[in-house]
Amino acid sequence: MIDSFFYRGRKKALLTAIDLAGYFIKRISGVKYNYPLDPGIVKRILFINPAHLGDNLLSTPLLAGLKKHFADASITYLTKQWSADAVKNHPAIGILMEYNPPWACNPGQRPHSYRELLRIAGHLRKEKFDLAVVTQFDPRNIIFARLCGVNYCAGKSNNGLGFLLTHKVDIKRYDRHMVEYNLDLLRVLGAEPGDARLDFFIPEKEEEKAGEKWELQTAGGRKSLLIHPGAGHEAKRWDADKYADLCRRAAAGGFRVLMTGGPGDGPVTDEIEKKSQGAAVNLSGRLSLNEMAYFLKKADAVVVQDSGLLHLAAAEGANIIALYGPTDERNWGPYKTGRVIKGKCPQYPCPSYKRCKYSSKWSCMKEIPVEAVYAAVIETTDRR
Repeated sequence: MIDSFFYRGRKKALLTAIDLAGYFIKRISGVKYNYPLDPGIVKRILFINPAHLGDNLLSTPLLAGLKKHFADASITYLTKQWSADAVKNHPAIGILMEYNPPWACNPGQRPHSYRELLRIAGHLRKEKFDLAVVTQFDPRNIIFARLCGVNYCAGKSNNGLGFLLTHKVDIKRYDRHMVEYNLDLLRVLGAEPGDARLDFFIPEKEEEKAGEKWELQTAGGRKSLLIHPGAGHEAKRWDADKYADLCRRAAAGGFRVLMTGGPGDGPVTDEIEKKSQGAAVNLSGRLSLNEMAYFLKKADAVVVQDSGLLHLAAAEGANIIALYGPTDERNWGPYKTGRVIKGKCPQYPCPSYKRCKYSSKWSCMKEIPVEAVYAAVIETTDRR
């Protein structure tokens, strides 16, 4: 019943026992799941998604589908403070609120205390939400949704407490994109997603500002290559030496090479800048998220790894060359776009990439050849 990647051992056994009891009580009570929900009775939706930037972008097709199906409903969107920029300009969102639960925060991020979470739930309870949609797998988000007093609750049941949901998605096999698993939440509510795509919205004034920066960086008419070497874990990163080699080759081939980076990427972008001998313009820390989105959209080719910026590039329709090693591009690849260059992993898909058991750690990423990546850059730009 529980296919948990959050809990093991006694915690998993306890969750399984609670689930069995909960499902049994609901079964003998005649409770049904996944019945079509009449759009006319849903006026207020609580969208709970305490996730990274990329996960928020992967939820935008679901967000758009909810707004289309429940056209008269207002949507309050809860996400982490550090990821809110991914959706803050989305037209489907009425209210955007910070929700920083301890189980979803990274080191260095100050989470809400449990007392603060109870206070937030109490405030939301007064708003009388009809429906909560929980996109993340951690079952504690389901508990939080129920504390908010919602009438209906849709979520993924694989990690336990599925009996608390009225509309649940049971994932049997992880062989589809995460966007599709999110859209399953829309399907169990009785709606069809249609032609789904990732969205990111740049305000007009911000786009003009970004356009001016782009023109300054690309004057001269040369083709542009944008690289983003950052990723959330070192297992997903291509070697700095190989990035530097790619930059030198591209510059020698007539490309204007731009390098972006997010918070914490400074050391690796500085290393690549130095090793590339000035072949790349280092813009790390000098662009806002809106400006990076604009640059991704305008570049002739984008080389990026499994990261939030990859999904931002997909939302902008960028010409993506995505480098993948231990993570599964079927689940986390660029949605409906881009080209993937996959390193060879003996245990693909890797069951636990953060704890690689091989002596040459994450060799699947390290062994991706520069020649293959540069050839993909040439092929991508030749098609434009």
